Amino acid sequence: MASTSGWTTVKPKTAKGQVHHLTKSQKKQLIDRMPRIEPQLPVQESSTLYDAFLEKEKQKDKVKAEKFVDKLGPNKDSSKTISDGANKKGSSVKKGKKHNDHHEQRKMSFEDAIKKVTKSELEAVLLHSRERFPEQQEVWLKDLVSFFNGKFESVPVESDPVFRGQSQEFPLHALDSSCVSVFSSVIKECPLATLEHLYYYSIDTMLNENQNGQASYGYRIFLQLLAKTNPGVVLSKMQQYKELVKSTQNQPKRCLSILWAVGQVGIADLRAGLRVWLDVMLPSLGVRAIANHCMDYLEGLFGIHKSLKTAFGEINLREYFHLLDIVFGPALMADLRKRLLELYPKLKKIAYGDEVSTGLRTFFPSYLIRVKEDCPGPLKKELLSCLVSCLTEDKHCYSLWCQHYTKNLAQSIVLMQHMLESWEQESQYLDQKLLQNTVQSFLRTNEQALQGRNQEEYDHSTKVCEELQRKMARSRFPWRWMMFLLVSVVLGIVSYDLYSSKTLQDSKTIRFLENYGILAVLSQGWAKISLYFGMAYSWLQVNVPHYCSVVYREVSPYVIKMLDFISHIEEYTRTYRHTAVKMLLELQDKIYSLAPDFWSKVGNYVWLSWDFLRDYSTWMWAHVATFVADTYHWIEHILIRGDFNTENIQKTLTWSVSWLQNTTYTAFEWCSQLWTPVKSH
Repeated sequence: MASTSGWTTVKPKTAKGQVHHLTKSQKKQLIDRMPRIEPQLPVQESSTLYDAFLEKEKQKDKVKAEKFVDKLGPNKDSSKTISDGANKKGSSVKKGKKHNDHHEQRKMSFEDAIKKVTKSELEAVLLHSRERFPEQQEVWLKDLVSFFNGKFESVPVESDPVFRGQSQEFPLHALDSSCVSVFSSVIKECPLATLEHLYYYSIDTMLNENQNGQASYGYRIFLQLLAKTNPGVVLSKMQQYKELVKSTQNQPKRCLSILWAVGQVGIADLRAGLRVWLDVMLPSLGVRAIANHCMDYLEGLFGIHKSLKTAFGEINLREYFHLLDIVFGPALMADLRKRLLELYPKLKKIAYGDEVSTGLRTFFPSYLIRVKEDCPGPLKKELLSCLVSCLTEDKHCYSLWCQHYTKNLAQSIVLMQHMLESWEQESQYLDQKLLQNTVQSFLRTNEQALQGRNQEEYDHSTKVCEELQRKMARSRFPWRWMMFLLVSVVLGIVSYDLYSSKTLQDSKTIRFLENYGILAVLSQGWAKISLYFGMAYSWLQVNVPHYCSVVYREVSPYVIKMLDFISHIEEYTRTYRHTAVKMLLELQDKIYSLAPDFWSKVGNYVWLSWDFLRDYSTWMWAHVATFVADTYHWIEHILIRGDFNTENIQKTLTWSVSWLQNTTYTAFEWCSQLWTPVKSH
């Protein structure tokens, strides 16, 4: 069908397909007849630890609402006003939730926040957690620490993660001892595996809190308590902490927080602290951002623990020589190398251990391998010194040297050359008999190896061995034995002469003394000594009884009064002294219960004070001695030999006497001239 160019009208549908609209009453009836879906109530939440805090918040809101109603008065529609306020508050929650949460809490200092922590709150949280989760010590501590850390929400985040300038026990020492006892009571009930897991969990949570901009003082204090109670809590997971430090080295604050946390075990136990430093901190000395803290930790560790015996043997052979390479190597920064070099003797002493006479044999081969002609000067000097000390302290090292001679020929030559160069100092410490046998063994080995390889080195070794043998054969003159022998011979001759002579005057010794006038001088000396001794004895015999009687007569009344007074005071204060002793003992027990390590801290502070006074006294004495020497030089050269020498003083005195004489004569003449006219009238 062809289409038309005009508009066409669409006809409406028939009545058969028309839709009828329902009225309001019909719609209502239809809705009432429809099946209904009854909504179920939401599942009731199980009560937790935080319900206690929600109830407190509800009570606070209820109290505020009641106060607000009282302010409105009885004639006002209080319910409407409160409802409106609640609706307004609900409408603005989504818009400013973060802003309100941030500004609702007033910022306060750490000291103010920790003072608000009370023992009753901690015990209440602990009791609630015990009731909800019996026999779950880990949950108890997690809930307790979480609540405790919440007390520091208003405190700014830590600006320094390692608290430079603070004491070693900050921030733990700021917590009240009663609150510490709440934590300690739960920690003692936990097995070591649980504490190890809690330590790692607390470090992880501490890092997350800091990353979110929240203070983590609660977790830090808990870490200090765990480390103080169980210093070995870190050792089992050392590899995890090491990897954690490696992964955060590009985040200095986060890495320093981890180092601070794992380093807390060293405050109570030197061995555990040293293990943390060796495994975690020593590999980090190459990172500039955290290297200073690693050195500060080691210095503080040796500052706290004066005795090194508890850590003897903690540094094994491989770790010690790795440390030796770092100390004398070029990889470390100059300032860090200097600081580490000052602590190196203590580290070496710990590595050697208590049994030096039998333990150095394990170090000798490793020392010998490292001694080379081209090694750096300081390292070479240290290695040679250690080798000589090994030979001196442990005699078994000579046999080890013989066993390793062919493998370490060049190193043995360097050691023998060092002995030749410093023979005057080293010979008095070395066992020359064992050294002689060792050198002879070297010579026999050199003869057998003449046709083999390294012939030049063996020839060089032979020359050094022969020179060392000549040094040992050419021993020093025995002056002490010679003097002893000379005195013994003289005394023997004199004794034999006196014994063989009939009389004393007939002996050759007496005649020798008479001929050379020695006997006369000795007789005169003896006569004078006898004379003065007799005079002194006579004076004492006459005057001592007299002065003793005078002293007794004058002093005895006062002595008797003093003794009576002392006995009276002793009897009068006996009760008070017993009471004071009892109170002191109770005070000592109380101090020990509150702070078991109080006396050890006092001892450490006394040692620190003594070191401070000793160092500065030495410094002051050096300056005083210099000042006295300068003063003496000035008096000697400027005064005595300068203007105040003998000639100048003599000239000055002569001039003064002459001037005084002339002045007196002039005054006398003037008075005579005045007196003559008056006398004539």
